[in-house]
Amino acid sequence: MMAQLRATSPLLQRAAIARLAHTDDPLLPIRAAVEALLTLDTDGQETTFLAVLECVAKHRLFEIPDALRPFVANGAEENDVELAGDESAPGEEDAPEERSPASLEAWRAFLETPYRQSIPFAEYVSDKGPLGTHQGVKGLEFERVLVILDDSDARGFLFSYDKLFEATPATGASRKTPADTAEEGTVRTRRLLYVTCTRAQKSLALVAYTKDPEALIAAALRNNWFRAEEIERL
Repeated sequence: MMAQLRATSPLLQRAAIARLAHTDDPLLPIRAAVEALLTLDTDGQETTFLAVLECVAKHRLFEIPDALRPFVANGAEENDVELAGDESAPGEEDAPEERSPASLEAWRAFLETPYRQSIPFAEYVSDKGPLGTHQGVKGLEFERVLVILDDSDARGFLFSYDKLFEATPATGASRKTPADTAEEGTVRTRRLLYVTCTRAQKSLALVAYTKDPEALIAAALRNNWFRAEEIERL
């Protein structure tokens, strides 16, 4: 952490330290800033990424990126510039997309999430966590597997679980014989479902989101994919 502070913190820039050289403890601001950050209850549900950002900005521990400046007090930003002095690089104009309503809304949604989520997220992206949610798990096996079938949140068009489970009427193209539809959506979806379901060693659960649960359940039973006692409508 100290290496990162020395490299990037405005409080440890030469100009900032020079201004405090006449005091008894020139490093008091940096120690106070680090202590304030460490006292945050980052394991609690109440401490969000925004709370961490506000603490960093308030104590001028690091410079705040342009995209995040709308979420911190102006005073903290001005103090950043004052402390940096002549060593600060000239600021660039904010990119239009960084201040667009959609971008700000996305940043706010992220900042309002609990900070404690950063640890499991870091474990997930570094493949150290207990979960895998991408097609990179093909070939791997797990004791327990949960498969989520949700066409609306998938935001794609190559796969359709609703069509596979007959909750949505199939198009004319997808009703062709399997030999003619090797690359059709329903066939691709069936293959993907097979890949995900066969990852389970001991326990498998499927959660399906659909606008027509009755049709989906009927198709699952009619095709002998599940027994009635294995299906629960919530």
